[in-house]
Amino acid sequence: MDSNNSTLAVWQLISTIGLGLLTILTYFRIARLSTKTNAFGRLDDELNNIVKTWVKYPILEDDEFIESCLTDKAEKTDKLRYDAYCTLNFNYIESLYKYFKGSVKRMARYSEYEEMILTHKEWWKKNQSNSLTAYKGKFTAFVEKVIQASR
Repeated sequence: MDSNNSTLAVWQLISTIGLGLLTILTYFRIARLSTKTNAFGRLDDELNNIVKTWVKYPILEDDEFIESCLTDKAEKTDKLRYDAYCTLNFNYIESLYKYFKGSVKRMARYSEYEEMILTHKEWWKKNQSNSLTAYKGKFTAFVEKVIQASR
């Protein structure tokens, strides 16, 4: 009987350890999915913030207004608002780039990132020294490639 009890105890121990490992693996899988879902939710939040800003200040997408901000003909408040708006746009595009790991096809399915870059490319160029320090290598190369392809 002792042999049967020992065997049963070993199987119970193996079963408990196996169940524990399965629980841990399931937890990590759920945590990973949750993190991805949260990251995707943050992308939506960033885009919604851009849209809300644009709805409140539609002039931020107007070519003449943009030109005035870039040539120092605009009021200081307008220039600051446009700078902030462009920063929101490029921060969003950078988040999109990171989320989709630079996959242009996947990014294009989710967002009109090229239009965003091209609309504000002169701001990017004018602020390139700031942009290069604020944004990192592969992303800046990606933005430059989109701008170069539009020529």
